[in-house]
Amino acid sequence: GNNGVTNVNTDQMKSIANWLKLDGDITDSSDKGNDGAFNNEVVIDNCDALTGWSGDYNSLNTTTFAEGTGAINLWSTDEDWVVLDKTISTLDLENKSINLYVYFKDQATINKLGTTHIEFNLGTDSSNRYKYYKDIVDLEVGWNTFNCDTQNPGDTIGSPDITDVTWMRFAYFLNTSESTLEGDIIIDEIS
Repeated sequence: GNNGVTNVNTDQMKSIANWLKLDGDITDSSDKGNDGAFNNEVVIDNCDALTGWSGDYNSLNTTTFAEGTGAINLWSTDEDWVVLDKTISTLDLENKSINLYVYFKDQATINKLGTTHIEFNLGTDSSNRYKYYKDIVDLEVGWNTFNCDTQNPGDTIGSPDITDVTWMRFAYFLNTSESTLEGDIIIDEIS
């Protein structure tokens, strides 16, 4: 199913960019302000440590990860709504495209999701945030890239300012009476 496309990680893309002599002069035709992204990527969080993250059930995974040296497991044994929050240094994300990696162990895990989407939020807190969605029908077993066009959120709560982002959240909802185990759902590098 990948039509001959091979997964390429960030380090490999930077190597390709250097080989092609892309020195930050490239232009992103998507108008998302990512010109020169190969050499100017901003990593919001590499998810190699739990420092600053808060959530009921999370742990560091140093076995299954997409980038760096680790990733973050998210699971639930007794809650329908699973969230992982972090306060970050102020970022201006106007006209940007943010990506994060999300891993699903198997189709049974994806089938436990209780809404039509998973979500990533950016803002100042849970009362002032932009919500970005990835539809469940677009999820695959293994690593998925969740892309968020900061100018086109799925919903807006309160009065967030995309030029003054200090908080982020990854969240999913489970069907009633379902649970996920450590390692079933993992997030990695947010950039």
